[in-house]
Amino acid sequence: APDDASPLIGISSFGGTAGCVNRLTETLMNLGYEVIHFHASGPGGKALESLARQKDLSAVLDITTHEITDYLVEGVYSAGESRFTAAIEVGLPQIVVPGAIDHSNFWVNQVPDKYSDREFFQYNAQNILMRTNSEEFEAIGNLMADRLNQSKAEFVILIPTLGFSEHTTRKTYDLEGNECGFWFKPEVDKVFATALKKRLKKGRIVELDLHINDSEFADNCLSFLLELLKK
Repeated sequence: APDDASPLIGISSFGGTAGCVNRLTETLMNLGYEVIHFHASGPGGKALESLARQKDLSAVLDITTHEITDYLVEGVYSAGESRFTAAIEVGLPQIVVPGAIDHSNFWVNQVPDKYSDREFFQYNAQNILMRTNSEEFEAIGNLMADRLNQSKAEFVILIPTLGFSEHTTRKTYDLEGNECGFWFKPEVDKVFATALKKRLKKGRIVELDLHINDSEFADNCLSFLLELLKK
């Protein structure tokens, strides 16, 4: 087993980004790193920020920045105002991915009225996912850029243009359960990258024609992380 001196890498995770997270975890552990997962459902994001702020982590693989979407639309999985600030403030190297920002979460039968005309997918008995729209993607891109512009360390943002979560294979429905269309909306997702590029003043943005759960995408995240850690 790795000793206490093994660098600890924090990874934000979610069911919809598990393909990416699991491959990264396995590869990092094979390289002798310790890995800790933070489930992006609110408390997990808060724990990630807290450990990063205490410098208990050597780097952050923020694969699942999903909680920012819930924060902006007042979904149930928000991790609050301070999500996505700690690594930036204390200067930890970080890899940033728009993992699962393609939806927000509400409890079933408790979707606010203002969202009644949107597209959804009911994930399980408790959770209903609302597909992120262009306006929200722009707000997410702006928020991330504004925060990353304050970063004291180097970071790389990797954007998988073929989908931000496993849900790209699904259809979308209205709240009555009628089919609306397809979850996969590359032209809507693109708004995120456009907004980010317009506002970001530092760091690197790498767009890859891959899905977030493609093994090649995880391998790219790893290469960039190792490059940052070498520095």
